[in-house]
Amino acid sequence: MPEVEKVFVEWDRESGQAYHVITVINLRDPEVRAKVYAREQAIMDAFHNVDFSFRVISRMNRNLSEAVDNVGNLAYER
Repeated sequence: MPEVEKVFVEWDRESGQAYHVITVINLRDPEVRAKVYAREQAIMDAFHNVDFSFRVISRMNRNLSEAVDNVGNLAYER
């Protein structure tokens, strides 16, 4: 998805059972979010025995550090 700028992943160390996934896009666009949500659902369907927590952040032309902080490990960058 060309609209996805970055994806961060963090393992929930406390529970040891969940992955927190944060997807960064630039603009608040319902169509883009729908595509991201569909991809998230496909991941959950493919790995049904793994717990995921997904979040989509729209940075709205701000620097990433202004939109989020301490979000896990960079897994993808466009």
